[in-house]
Amino acid sequence: MPSIFNPKIQEVLDEVMKNVDGASPSKAFGYPSFSIGKKMFACVYEDGVSIKLPRERVLEIMKSDPSAREFRPMNRHTMKEWVYMIRTSPADYRKDLELFRESAVYAGSLKE
Repeated sequence: MPSIFNPKIQEVLDEVMKNVDGASPSKAFGYPSFSIGKKMFACVYEDGVSIKLPRERVLEIMKSDPSAREFRPMNRHTMKEWVYMIRTSPADYRKDLELFRESAVYAGSLKE
């Protein structure tokens, strides 16, 4: 089954990630993603974007952001350190630059 995602979101993230130190484009299961070294921290998935953060931070974001929810790729298990956000417009992801930076720092801090 081919990966389905909104290419307009990828275009915006390609631009935004130029402002995230050390971020490089990658692929995860056929989806566009971004990594710090070998650690993925963000992924375009279907109609949204998922980012990796500590579980406590994921819960905070879900509480304060109505568009945020747990990330359950392919409707399988919940990835507890990932939050999935669907914005009204792809351009709205530009407002999440600080979250992307926070996610990159977190992923980069994890041991391999």
